[in-house]
Amino acid sequence: MERVVRSSVAIVLSAICSSGCYQYTPTDLTATPPGQQIRVQVTREGAAEMAEVFPIDARFSELTGTLTGVEGGDALIQIPVAQRQEGFHTVNLKQTIRVPILHVFTAEVKRLDRIATGFLIGGTAATGVGIVLGIVKAFSSTGGTEDPPDSVDRRRLPIFKIPIGR
Repeated sequence: MERVVRSSVAIVLSAICSSGCYQYTPTDLTATPPGQQIRVQVTREGAAEMAEVFPIDARFSELTGTLTGVEGGDALIQIPVAQRQEGFHTVNLKQTIRVPILHVFTAEVKRLDRIATGFLIGGTAATGVGIVLGIVKAFSSTGGTEDPPDSVDRRRLPIFKIPIGR
């Protein structure tokens, strides 16, 4: 029973430690270089204006995409709108929309979280080692019992024969 509890705790801890590798940090759109992955929340007024051009839900007025630049008082954000599959290749169809910076409530840039990534790699490695050690331990222990003599003979009996050259 103690072994089951230990393995359950190890699995739960490894799941907690292997959470995402990226996080969003607040940014200023005018200082963010083009090409960055961003998440923008717009005001209700901005969502109402953009609803005419891009289907956006006013309750969840959040856009996620790539910042392509800032022109005047507008941020240009390239947003994926659909996917098209050609054979095994998938093509993402994107649309660049103008978002007035005046209507931006919050802007966040996607950054690599090195600590969470380290925990992910460490947790995955520890889980893999734990599983391999558990399998090795389960199959290497004999439990003090020896094979009966007739079971050894049964393993040596051929299941079928293929006569070659007769």
